[in-house]
Amino acid sequence: MTKETNIKLEKYLEQNLAKIEQYDPFLYNEMQTIYKILKDAEYPLDTGLTQGPLPMVSSEEAVTLAAEFLEKCNPEYKEKLLNDYYMGKITFNPKKESIMGWNANTLDYNINIRQTNIITMASELVHEYFHTLNINLYVLRSAFTEIVSITAELMFLEFLKEKNYNEYTLNLIKQIRRNFYNNNLHALKLMFPLYLDKKKNSFVSQETYQKLPSLVGTSEQNIDYNIEKVMKTNKTNLECYTHTIGYIHAREAICKGFTYQDLEAINEDLKNADFENFLKRIVGNDTIDTMHTYATKNDFVYQPIKKVKK
Repeated sequence: MTKETNIKLEKYLEQNLAKIEQYDPFLYNEMQTIYKILKDAEYPLDTGLTQGPLPMVSSEEAVTLAAEFLEKCNPEYKEKLLNDYYMGKITFNPKKESIMGWNANTLDYNINIRQTNIITMASELVHEYFHTLNINLYVLRSAFTEIVSITAELMFLEFLKEKNYNEYTLNLIKQIRRNFYNNNLHALKLMFPLYLDKKKNSFVSQETYQKLPSLVGTSEQNIDYNIEKVMKTNKTNLECYTHTIGYIHAREAICKGFTYQDLEAINEDLKNADFENFLKRIVGNDTIDTMHTYATKNDFVYQPIKKVKK
């Protein structure tokens, strides 16, 4: 790294640490713990990826599938979803991403689902709608609400399997999460050590920078290129921790055999700001060193059935 680039990096980190401390105190205070969970997490494999058509669904069919899933958690969730849809609080727009927006003062919300006319609309609706189900007047824990939504998203895949959707279709849905998770994990493994050094020592040590290629799993030349690219953005590049931590803990919940009732329970814990019970249900006796093991490199691999000649 050149001296000029190093000066830019130090300034970039200093400015963003101030932003994080102001706007995301949870991340600022728990930065070391979050990184301990993420640093040994495995990147998804590139093998087993598939491309092809998905079963076509209309907006109404996507709402119906989501409502049927929500009913298994709590019939009131279903009624709320259908009412919001009829009232126009849920829209489908091909030009906008899938997102839930809400007003922190009034707690009013609206959802847009990117209209693709394929089954991913239903999966994304389940994810976004759970965000509306745990809005509260307490301290917002964005990482926790992602845990709930991604757990619901993963359980929805099992729900579709029970409805006889094939593995090929489910794998194509999972690939959306795979790409998101992979890219976010890469960014976090790259930037967290730099932020932690800056926060603790007020500068990035040469030792930390030299370790980055092995931590990120790339060459020294790529590290330089990636850091230069990062500094050209207005983002802190730690914003994506909520989805990444969310996926790891969601896998933890799935591996522990979460039921529809368990999903409802953690959703209600979060809504009531009962963070202690929320974490107890998901983490249990796990430690920081074991949490990442629930998310493996094989999570997103699709193995097609081999045709055997008779």
